[in-house]
Amino acid sequence: MQVRFGPDDLAEVIHADHYGNALTGVRACNVPRSAKIDIRKRRLAYAGVFAEAPAGGSFWYENSVGLVELAANRSSAVQLLGIEVGDPVLVVV
Repeated sequence: MQVRFGPDDLAEVIHADHYGNALTGVRACNVPRSAKIDIRKRRLAYAGVFAEAPAGGSFWYENSVGLVELAANRSSAVQLLGIEVGDPVLVVV
């Protein structure tokens, strides 16, 4: 599958999958690993793999198509954080 993006990042949640992960329209290549992602008054740090976060802990990572995705280890980030499609995200460097 080939994914085509427009010229600009979209700083919001664009999809929530059945695992409870929230896909954003932000290109991960533009976000340093030290950056935090703010959503719904929560600040998420980067984790390279799910096991780097504590059980139930939320974080962001680069997904397989190169976008910032919000997740929780052994939990649903969507339920844990109350995330909805269209919620804005803010990259804090």
